[in-house]
Amino acid sequence: MKKYLSLAAGLALSSGAMFSAPAAAEVTGNIGVASQYVFRGLVFGDPQVSGGVDWSGAGGLYAGTWISSAAGEQEVDFYAGWANDTFDIGYLYYYFPDALGTQDAAEVYASAAFGPVSLGVAYAPSGFSNVDDDDYVYANVGLDFALSDKASMTLHAGMTEFMDDAFDDASYVDYAITFGFGDLYVMVSDTDIDDQEPTFTVGYGWSFDDIL
Repeated sequence: MKKYLSLAAGLALSSGAMFSAPAAAEVTGNIGVASQYVFRGLVFGDPQVSGGVDWSGAGGLYAGTWISSAAGEQEVDFYAGWANDTFDIGYLYYYFPDALGTQDAAEVYASAAFGPVSLGVAYAPSGFSNVDDDDYVYANVGLDFALSDKASMTLHAGMTEFMDDAFDDASYVDYAITFGFGDLYVMVSDTDIDDQEPTFTVGYGWSFDDIL
């Protein structure tokens, strides 16, 4: 689900993260740990361990994969797209090899960043349930603030809207505030779902350049 490529973790996007086109092709890696796995405001088990590999080429093309633990299930994401310093469009596939009631899903996504403001939207023709007509749209907005040379704050709000009227009660809004301190982040997130309380997450990530 939400891949951790930077402190935008959740904040994502996007469904996907914004990529800057490199001057030449490169392969990078990332490893992350977190006190729990939060995806669009929902908690899917704790703790979380994840890792990924990304390829980016001249012209803005990129592709990658990301593996994570989630509530006793392994999740493997595959994604590819095109991005520049402002826009990002791509395709993301969620694969659950040992699924316990979670269905594989795919999203087509697009996002844009204008200074500290980021906007994103994703469409999934088939959602994560095993029920027909569970296609949905996810839209999100983020706002980044630099608190100091080593600290930042990100505000995030998103909305999951199912297209079929039968799923109206399943649509919801999520929001989060994240404080980043280098490779460490602290996030408080919540949704407008009844009886759900705010969640507190602490995570740390490592990135590796030019691994091949």
